[in-house]
Amino acid sequence: MALNHGVYVGRKSCKSDLDLLNKVDSVSSKMSLLLWLTIAVCALVALLPVWIRGNLQADMLNQARLQISVLYCVLCICLLLTKDWRMIVSMGAVLLFNLYWMSSAYPTLAPGPSSATASHSFRLYSQNIYEANRNVSGVVRSIQQVDPDVVVLMEVTTPVYDYLVGELRETLPYHDLQNKHYMKPGLALFSKYKLESRMQTLPEDPRLPSIKSRIMLQDKPIDIIGVHLESPHDAHRIRSRNKQIGKLTKLIKYQQQSGVPLLLAGDMNTTPWNTLFRKFQRETNLSHADSFWSLNNSWPAWLPAALGFAIDHVLINDQFCNAKRFRLPDVGSDHFAFVSELELCN
Repeated sequence: MALNHGVYVGRKSCKSDLDLLNKVDSVSSKMSLLLWLTIAVCALVALLPVWIRGNLQADMLNQARLQISVLYCVLCICLLLTKDWRMIVSMGAVLLFNLYWMSSAYPTLAPGPSSATASHSFRLYSQNIYEANRNVSGVVRSIQQVDPDVVVLMEVTTPVYDYLVGELRETLPYHDLQNKHYMKPGLALFSKYKLESRMQTLPEDPRLPSIKSRIMLQDKPIDIIGVHLESPHDAHRIRSRNKQIGKLTKLIKYQQQSGVPLLLAGDMNTTPWNTLFRKFQRETNLSHADSFWSLNNSWPAWLPAALGFAIDHVLINDQFCNAKRFRLPDVGSDHFAFVSELELCN
């Protein structure tokens, strides 16, 4: 009887252990399925914005590729704990594609003629100063410390423009403002050098906020275009911004026929890895004044710079031999300011 009881207890114990193992296997299978589904969603998030345009959700995913890549890195580290190399390799491939897509949006500066060497140096200050900025005097100090040759500013109201003209008149005596309404923010241009009469270019398009001028750097002309494209707050504005990018493409291609060094600066409200913006770069053959790895994210200024969005750009044509761009400290705007060191080819 005692023996039978022992056998019964043993069988019951084995059955309990077996049930426990089955439960563990079930949980493990469900967890594995959940992880594979997560990887599949991550792959869709990385790939779908490449093909979908004009959609609010796809556009926001494209804008946030850098932040998404940070999440992908965290997920890859977590997957290392599973020791499932199929998952690790799959997630790693998604991460690498995301990094490739972003880094390839910064093509190498197109070389000038084979015999070209750098000649004239040129310094540009650019910023969206934010129309509600209460520290405009800080913007002035930042500009004066940098001592630029040209300044391109966005969201400048007429009263702020008048203030800047007075404060910068000694170092940047030449200036212009694109602003049809007194209190509506526009674009302003300040220069050490005389602004030539506005460039011979396409007719002004009120749907493309821009300021255009040519300066003479010693004996070298430079065409400067400042822009401020629509912010992508909703699907309608995304479509509006995309149309502006199309108009900007036509403007740049027309302007490049002159063979003059061309510089485009502004708040374009899109990251470089946006599919349409990549197309814009290919068609205009413009290059960034910095590289992807410099992480010159510009908005919002209250976020750590490495987690922000690169929506403010400086683009140049192949008449420039060397270029560098640096982020400056916050001066009360929601966008960081930048200074670009540029060198023209002989």
